[in-house]
Amino acid sequence: MMNKLLKVGILGSSLLYVKNNLRNKSHPFSVRSPLLIHAEELKQPPDTKSKECILVIGTTGTGKSSTIRQVTGHTVRVSSSAESVTRQCEVFTDPRSGDGGAVWIDTVGYDDTGNKDDEEIFRNILKFIQSHDLTKVRAIVWTVLPQERRDARMQRQAEFINRFREENIWANVIIIVKQPGPGQSSLERVSQGPVEAARMFSEQGISGDRVMGFTYLDDSVPPDFQAVLDSLDADKRRSMLYLSSEEVNARVREAVSGIKEPVKVIFEDSQCEDCGVIGDKRLLPDFCHMERIYDHPQPLKHFHPEELRSYHPLPEETHHPGVLRLTGGPHETCETVKTALLAMTPVMGLLRDTGEGLKTGLLAGAAYLTCYNLYTPMRFTFGCCGGDEASGGCRVSHQCCRRQPGSQGCLHSYPCCAGGPQAGGCTRRYHCCGRGEGALGCSQICKKCGAEWGSSANGCFKKNHNLANIAC
Repeated sequence: MMNKLLKVGILGSSLLYVKNNLRNKSHPFSVRSPLLIHAEELKQPPDTKSKECILVIGTTGTGKSSTIRQVTGHTVRVSSSAESVTRQCEVFTDPRSGDGGAVWIDTVGYDDTGNKDDEEIFRNILKFIQSHDLTKVRAIVWTVLPQERRDARMQRQAEFINRFREENIWANVIIIVKQPGPGQSSLERVSQGPVEAARMFSEQGISGDRVMGFTYLDDSVPPDFQAVLDSLDADKRRSMLYLSSEEVNARVREAVSGIKEPVKVIFEDSQCEDCGVIGDKRLLPDFCHMERIYDHPQPLKHFHPEELRSYHPLPEETHHPGVLRLTGGPHETCETVKTALLAMTPVMGLLRDTGEGLKTGLLAGAAYLTCYNLYTPMRFTFGCCGGDEASGGCRVSHQCCRRQPGSQGCLHSYPCCAGGPQAGGCTRRYHCCGRGEGALGCSQICKKCGAEWGSSANGCFKKNHNLANIAC
């Protein structure tokens, strides 16, 4: 009996391999209308009262959409190539669960041909469940292809799942292996890769009742092999992991119902101290600022550290403000009177009697004597004070401008450098902050893009954010 089962399994695997190759050769690419893509992007999720969801996650072509179609009965487009048909998350209600039951979410596949990396896909899923208030995850159905080794690809997928709720999420993860081959032993072998990847993040790993695999009994099974399967009783066929839609539905529902409680996906806002972005750390953009440096936003300018002051370039001295002039000699008034009397004496003697002429002569003689007494020696004196030319000055003033002591200086200069009013500054400082040359910058900016530190990065540099918790 075991030999017969082994032969049937090998025959089935061979026929499926040949048929798949033929189908892929005749249709190497899945062509879709741009209008269909556009309509899908505009599709709105159905109105639901549920707060719980079942996330179906996996790479493109591992049976995500097929699983949802088998369980919910909804029409879900299925990819027949490496190109994903799911461009954004879509919600599908489960008719058997009613309005309050968990809804199924079909997610964008890994290695999607839309050039979305894992980070972007993860953020889109988180944003989707947050915006639709579906943060209670009843289960994560992880669909995989047969994989015996825990390779880097499996590790990335496990890390992706772990980020929903570190370590705690694994009690709610169900692994479904697509086309694992015939028999439970084959399933155990080809599921080792994802099972071991899960143990990297959870010591308990995933229990055996939540690791399943099957091949759908649908049009993908060759007619001749379908006839072989039909000849077997149902238990033997199921032991070979070839299941009908109803059997797939029952097994998946049984695994989901075996999960005790949903896991709450917690969103906790933090703020990046480098670029200022606020949000849950799993939803933050990849880009931040590169490195903080200190800079002056405005250039250096010349200036004088001391104010302009007036001063006198020459010291004080005594001087005569008046000019020298020649003084002394005959008394002018007296000489005038004397000259007039002398001139009148002969005239008076001729015109009148001898007595009048004599009086006039006596007066002229008296005037002569008086003028002689009034005569002073000739000398040079200053007009301001009458002092002679050898006398000391009668006033004190500054030599440079003759202004009095205590008066405002006649010239201006900067005490710091003795430069005049037109002299450029003798030292430099930054116009932005007034700090001297060589001082640490007054503003903090990014070394790469030059934007203010703590402002939006706008695609500056890819790095981990420097997060700080936001106080409630």
